[in-house]
Amino acid sequence: MKHYQNEDAGRLFPANGGPAVITQRFPYDVNNPNRFPGEPPISQIFSWSDAAYLQTRLTPSSTTVRHMIRVGIDNIDTKTQIYYAHYESKQLTIGGTYATATTFSKTDENPGPFRALLGSKNGTGCAFFLIDHKVALGVKDITSIKVWHPLGAVTLDAQFNFGAFRPSMLLTVEDVVPEPEGGPASV
Repeated sequence: MKHYQNEDAGRLFPANGGPAVITQRFPYDVNNPNRFPGEPPISQIFSWSDAAYLQTRLTPSSTTVRHMIRVGIDNIDTKTQIYYAHYESKQLTIGGTYATATTFSKTDENPGPFRALLGSKNGTGCAFFLIDHKVALGVKDITSIKVWHPLGAVTLDAQFNFGAFRPSMLLTVEDVVPEPEGGPASV
């Protein structure tokens, strides 16, 4: 990843092998659908979603976003939402591998846990990434979220150690197919 630096503005750099961290925030024109036509100065980067978008531009097919992953989550908001999503759906074990991950979907009989995860800090960061850059990426939707704990399976019981809990989330992204003009075709 390129490092953008401006002595007066701060620095953008990769952290923990993942997306970039912005050391300072600066305003930009949110109404401009193409905020980054070339290589932007750091003063134009406002949020995690902008930093993540810049990383996608380094790949040949940057409009084919299908998954977004958040690893080693340590913010209390998202960890709490993950805990309660599992509790609400009566899934009291969080798998220790991707293969044993719990999947929450917007089409579940009870979509509340999915919505809670999407509304967490890590979920909304991914949603804003898609919203803020829909002109470049196309209109997309997050349809499911897988959650696991790569440090080993955990059970949500009295011995649950919230401080050592570092879950991961994989958000599945799909293209939104526009409805034909005049609404859906009648049969």
